[in-house]
Amino acid sequence: MKNSCLPPTHSLQEVNVVYQHSCTVGDCSHLNSRYIGFTATGLSKRITAHLQDGAIRRHYMNEHGLILKRHHLESNTTILAKEDSI
Repeated sequence: MKNSCLPPTHSLQEVNVVYQHSCTVGDCSHLNSRYIGFTATGLSKRITAHLQDGAIRRHYMNEHGLILKRHHLESNTTILAKEDSI
């Protein structure tokens, strides 16, 4: 049950979405390197989880030697599909 009938004001608040993160660092930008996932929670919450651990964080550390930052995740993540329920 939703608390509000109003639509979310920002895409990071969307729930039940299939999302894609594209790595744009180094050779990955030419290789079209991407991660596709689904979240039933808010996309912002899922991004926070990716910052703490997971495939995207490991990719940046192992392939590029970089510590993943939130702004990089947010700016390179798009919503591919949205569902009304899980």
